[in-house]
Amino acid sequence: MNRSDTTSWGEMRQLVDVERYRRELPVLVREFGEVVSARPGHRAVHWEGGGREPIDIEQFPGEFASFRPGQPFEAYVERDQETMQIRRVLLVKRKHALRAQTAADADTFAVSVQSNKDFPRANLD
Repeated sequence: MNRSDTTSWGEMRQLVDVERYRRELPVLVREFGEVVSARPGHRAVHWEGGGREPIDIEQFPGEFASFRPGQPFEAYVERDQETMQIRRVLLVKRKHALRAQTAADADTFAVSVQSNKDFPRANLD
């Protein structure tokens, strides 16, 4: 920062508790889950990233109330930065369940791949 920026930042810090502001900023994440339980008073989802979580239906958009157990979905979730608890869910979207791969599908794929040269080159730079 130049001298002017430093002066402005100092004045702003006198008016705003910057550390508190940063601490209270929510974390916005895109998550994939599946409804586990949709009974009133006992609603829960299983997140693809880990674990089952009880939910408060009031934190979700209205259309989520029509989702039934087993329904996979995508959600944009606002979480508390410190506790990672859900603050609110901004958007939910139904997803189709993934089709389980059969042994025949796996065998067909294995035969079709002759070597790792058949795969796209990965660049990790």
